[in-house]
Order: sequence, then C-alpha cells, then structure tokens
Amino acid sequence: MKYIPLKHVIPAAALLVAPVIATQATPAPTPDVPAYRPFSIGLDASTLGPGASFGWRFMDHLGATLGADYVSVSANTTIKDVNYDARLQFLYESLTVDVFPWTHSSFHASAGLVLNQFELGGSANGPLTLNGNHYMGNIDLAIRQQAADPYIGIGGNLLYFDHAHHWALTGNLGAMYTGSPRVSLSGTESGPPSPTFQSDLEKVRGEIKHDARYAEIWPAVALGISYSF
Repeated sequence: MKYIPLKHVIPAAALLVAPVIATQATPAPTPDVPAYRPFSIGLDASTLGPGASFGWRFMDHLGATLGADYVSVSANTTIKDVNYDARLQFLYESLTVDVFPWTHSSFHASAGLVLNQFELGGSANGPLTLNGNHYMGNIDLAIRQQAADPYIGIGGNLLYFDHAHHWALTGNLGAMYTGSPRVSLSGTESGPPSPTFQSDLEKVRGEIKHDARYAEIWPAVALGISYSF
C-alpha cells in the first residue's frame, strides 16, 4: 500500500470538511437568542487525547481559546525488532486566537501555539536484535517532539441541543507542526562487549528517527460538547 504523508492528507480533508462545519455552525438568528454567547467551556475527545477548553469571544469577530489534552497508555510494543515495555504520553496545552467571519455564527478559523510534552519511552532487557545482529543486554528508548508547536485549524458548533443555544456538539479540524523528533537510544551489554553493539544501536536510532519524521505534521481532530453563557 502506498503511503500518503499527513501533510498531504490534512489540507485535502480541511477542504472537504470546512463547508460542512460552516453550514452547520451558522444558525438562523431568532429574536430570543443572542448573536453569540461570549464564554464557553467544553470537553472533547480528539487525536491529542481527551481534553477540556475555555473560550472567550471578546468581539464580534475575535476570540481566544485555552485548552489542555492528556492521556497516558502503557503497553508492550515492538519497534525495529525490539520488544519494549513502553509508555505513550500525550500532554498538550494550547492557546489560540479565533477569527469569526460571521457575527451570527460559531464557525471560526484558529491559529496559535501548543505546548507539547509528548513522549514515547520504553525499555527492553535480555536478548536483543539490533540491525540484524543478536546481543544480550538492555536498552532505553525515548522519543520527544519540539516543546512549542504552531497550530492552525477550523471549528464550530455542529448542532445545538437546546433552543437557547447553550449546549452544543462541537467539531474542530486542525493540525500542528511538531518539528524534527528527538530520539534517544542508549544501552549496555550484559555479556562480553561486542565491537558492533554501539554502531548497531546508532543505526537503529537513526531508523527510528527517520520513521518518526512522518509525524512532524500531527492532525488535531476533535468532537466534543460545550456549554456557552
């Protein structure tokens, strides 16, 4: 199967989804409902993990949103023929400026910054296969992304649960640039030292770093519930 990089998939998805969000997020104004409510709090599930947000629309066409997402998972996983006891952590805090093209609409385009504490860490002990060679020892792996990532996206309220437009189903589609990954791979042999152990370790580290670069553009797709007041 041919691999399609995320940096090509995300813009195409945005072009397809944007009209849907814009249409659903533009309610017909009614006399007893204001054009918009300035504050909102929300909970969502996203590709960054479960999260919460607080939004403030301080002008007809401008607002800001503060958000946080976190999830941590532990599991056994195999990376480059090595089985690791691994832990995957998604931890992000975001601040965006939101632009609302229409006063009577929740649809908005956003740009901002994400503080990124993503980490994939793992350890392996015993028989090891590195670059096709076999060793006895232990190794530790850590993959991290850059600490601050630029973000762009679109979003809005997909539908309202009440006539007064307090409760809504929300949707967001965006992406952030996570930069070149930092990969650390260190280890020691438990048996007689081999002259090829460290060189094989470095080759495997380079392969992991190369593969991790496919996640430099990370999708931020979210579906949630919000309350506006």
